[in-house]
Amino acid sequence: MRKLFILAAAVLMLSLAGCDSGATLATEVPTQTPTQKVTQAPTQPSTAAPTEAPTQAETIVDNSQLKPVTGSWMLWYYENSDGTTQVPNSTIQYLFEADGTFTAVVAGNEATGTYTFDGETLLYTADASGEEGTFIYDSTNKVLIDEGAGGKKAVLTNDMKRIAEESTARAVL
Repeated sequence: MRKLFILAAAVLMLSLAGCDSGATLATEVPTQTPTQKVTQAPTQPSTAAPTEAPTQAETIVDNSQLKPVTGSWMLWYYENSDGTTQVPNSTIQYLFEADGTFTAVVAGNEATGTYTFDGETLLYTADASGEEGTFIYDSTNKVLIDEGAGGKKAVLTNDMKRIAEESTARAVL
């Protein structure tokens, strides 16, 4: 019996000595060395429709239509119903962001809100008051027009150079 035990131990030792040091046991996870190739194909993204509606944070907004109106706009002049123009007494400025939000500064008071733009009409809603308004985008002249009561229009431009040049011309007269 002792010889059998020694023989079994010797066979076990010989079999272990002949094993490749890189060999793994069946219960071990094989490791990949740089020279080995990956044998599993990469998984493809799921094409199944989501089962839940995306949350507001996950919703992707197509803001490509907002591009013509994004940026800073300033009241340029008023146009009266008879076609005459009038220089504003105070500065009114809007900043339309690409995410559909805006900030307006009127006589030093700031207001914020949201807006949509369909390529021709900008509809806005102020956060605090809920006040809604509309600007018409004139793509030829690149101005926003607020058609106010009594036929008086407020014309805004995002070309600050144009405002500066006209202010200088008026000062010279």
